[in-house]
Order: sequence, then structure tokens, then C-alpha cells
Amino acid sequence: MPAIRPRRTPVLIDGRHLAGGGATRGFGRYLHSLLPELALRPEVEVSVLVTSGGARAVPQGVRAITIRRGLPLPGRFRDMEHHVRLPFDIARHRHGVFHNAASERAPWFCGHPWVHTIHDVPLSFSDAEHSDQVRTWRRRRRRVRFADAVLAVSHYAADNAIAVLGLDPARVRVAASGVPEAFSPPPDRPPGSGQPGGAAPYLLVVGDYGPHKGYAEAFELIGALADRGLPHVLLVAGRLGSWARPVVDGLVARSPRSSRIRLLGAADDDELLRWYRGADALVVPSRAEGFGLPAVEAMACGTPVVAFDNTALPEVIGDGGLLVPDGDVRALAEAIFGLVSDPERWRTASATAFRRSRAFSWSACAAAYVEVFREVYAGAAGGLSAARAGPLPE
Repeated sequence: MPAIRPRRTPVLIDGRHLAGGGATRGFGRYLHSLLPELALRPEVEVSVLVTSGGARAVPQGVRAITIRRGLPLPGRFRDMEHHVRLPFDIARHRHGVFHNAASERAPWFCGHPWVHTIHDVPLSFSDAEHSDQVRTWRRRRRRVRFADAVLAVSHYAADNAIAVLGLDPARVRVAASGVPEAFSPPPDRPPGSGQPGGAAPYLLVVGDYGPHKGYAEAFELIGALADRGLPHVLLVAGRLGSWARPVVDGLVARSPRSSRIRLLGAADDDELLRWYRGADALVVPSRAEGFGLPAVEAMACGTPVVAFDNTALPEVIGDGGLLVPDGDVRALAEAIFGLVSDPERWRTASATAFRRSRAFSWSACAAAYVEVFREVYAGAAGGLSAARAGPLPE
């Protein structure tokens, strides 16, 4: 008698960030990596809501559903348009489980079982530049409690969400992000080999600008290293929005060695891979991270990582990099100087970083998601969950 094939769990994912400005940012890169792995899982049938142009980024095995967006609105109001329309898109395309994978903003209404991914909970930020973000999170935090399940990208993010958002710990799981297989070490590369074309050796920072990303500390760092006689420049890969550009330009102007700072702007995976492979070290000067994907990507390329010891970074980096006291730029400079001036130490750090990166894979991440999707779908058959009882509170 032939085996009975188990029913596939239908899943609908908000894939808005597969296109547009979000495609090269954290949410977009998260979706670009997770979706191909979900497509390989026979237990689920995945569809993705995409705006025009996003269908090209949907992998084979995933159904693209185009949604209408595009009112002539400025940035934050485009986000509002998507937020208002999303529940109607979910209702129009009936699927078993809705997955809010790449937006911290919970839907104001969801008529399906609902799984929410937490990437970070920035309510602890106190600086003025984060005030709008903190106010928004305070308004939305009660909505997340209505999710049937919450997946956090790290134990730190999970614990923070439980403590700050008041989530039921029984509904929270951890599914660590992975690293694309293309991110791998280059052929033998000694420290100090520098940029393509024989330019100066460099350190790398990866991340869109935010007040917590440590740009000022990184710019101070490169000055301290120059004072120690290192020839390195600092390359910074990350999107600079129109509001951020004058802020960052001001930080560069006030830095002790502005001539050693290169702002690369947004970078795709191919560009990032090239920069990771050529860097003597990835510097993670962030003061808060929900996960820290650049650290894992750099480690996968055999590039040593030096970071401040805070939030999720010790959990993710583990023994694969060097952690220094949070905010201590002098300690950061000492760690990097000792690393890049000792080739044998650098090679050992490179090998250790690569081994640590093997703990993270998108395949394992997708498996964790599939398990939760199936549990939520099966549980929904027993009755109406809180997430489907009506509009969610502000």
C-alpha cells in the first residue's frame, strides 16, 4: 500500500522587502535567504505577497502574489499604506498561516493563524534620534501578544521580547539566522593583503546607519589605529538614508582621521562577499544588536571579528571572535592592533571564526520555522485564536 503523503501546511508571507529600498537591507536579505530554504521543505506550501518588481526575487517553488502599492507618498507614509492594506491582502488570499517575517510592525488585523518574527526590541534606546522608533514600539507592542507564535532570531531577542513586550514564553521560540553558502573563505590570504588593485589594507564595518550602530566609535577607532602606525583604512558598507547622510558626514568631519574613512553605501551580496574576503577584520561597534548577521557572514569568510560585548553579540560570535568591554574604543583598538600585527594570531582567529560560523545555517532556520508553522496550523483547527478574534489593539 503506498504511503500517504502528509498534507502540506499553506503559509503566506509578507515579502514587501524583496523589492525596493529594503531589498539590500536586513529584512530584505533575511527574506532572500530564508525563502529558498522554505521552498525545499515538502511540509509547507509557501506563497509570498510582493509589490511590483518583487516577483523576480521569489525563488522557484514559492508562489508570488502581487499586491498593489504605489500611492505617491513620502517614505513613512508608504509604510503606512502597506500597513493599512496588508490585512485585506491577507484576507483576499486565503492561506493557513500568515508569517510576518520581515517587519517589526504587527498587522492591525489578521484573520488567519499568525506567526511573528522578532528581530529586535529597541525600547531600551534612550537617545533622541531613536525617539520616534521607541514611541512606535510602545504603541505596537500589545499587538504582538496576539500572535499565535513568535520566533526570535536570538535568545537575547527572545528574552528581551518576553520581558519588554509581555509575551507568553510558551509561545516564543528561537530560530537563529543563517549564512548564505556563497559566503566562504577565499584562497590563502595573509593579513594586510589590502584591497583589490594594491590599495591600503582595510577594516570593515557593515550595517545601515542608526544611532546605535557605533559609527562614531568606529571613526574614533581608525584614528587610534593610525596613531599606532597601522596603514589601514575603514570601509563602511551600509545604506545611508537622506536623513542619515548629513549626520554621518558630520561624524566623518569630526573624526581624527577622516581621510581614512570610505563610505561605500548599500551593497548587494556579491559586493559584501568581496569586501568580507579582503578585510583584515570586521569591526562590530554596535551598541545593540538583535542578532548581528554581518558577524556571522564575516566569520563564514574566515574574516576575524572584533566587537563590543553587548546584547546578542556574545551569543552569536561566541568563541569565533574577540569581544571587548562595551563602548571601550581603546580596548577595541588594542584587540585589532594585536590581531593584524601578528600573522600567526590572525590565521588562528580566521580558522576559529570559520568554525564558529558553521553553527548557523538557513536550512536549520527554515526547519525551525516549518515546525512552528505546522504546530500553529494544527492548533488553529481546534478553535478561534486571539489573533483572529478581531482588530488588534493599539
